[in-house]
Amino acid sequence: KRLQAEIVSIGRKIIIWMVELRIIMATTKEFHKRSDEHGGVKAGTKFKLLKDHHELQGDISAGVELALEDIVHYPTRYRLRDDEGNIWLLPIHSVSQIAE
Repeated sequence: KRLQAEIVSIGRKIIIWMVELRIIMATTKEFHKRSDEHGGVKAGTKFKLLKDHHELQGDISAGVELALEDIVHYPTRYRLRDDEGNIWLLPIHSVSQIAE
């Protein structure tokens, strides 16, 4: 009986913890959504690719200029558009902002 009571107590604590976690998640930023601004960088900002990059859609070479479409979080990555209209998902350390 003592073991059964302890298991029930642990179960209740887990349920309370799960409810608290849901409350916390509901009140924080939704990181599964994209942003138009992050850390002072806004959509439309121009970047230059620092190193070659490969994705399923193909390859893009270092030195290419790209425009920021939006920002993806966790990990933070930029969705950038090239002159041909292709979208590339790049880590922020792979590009350098072009001074305007």
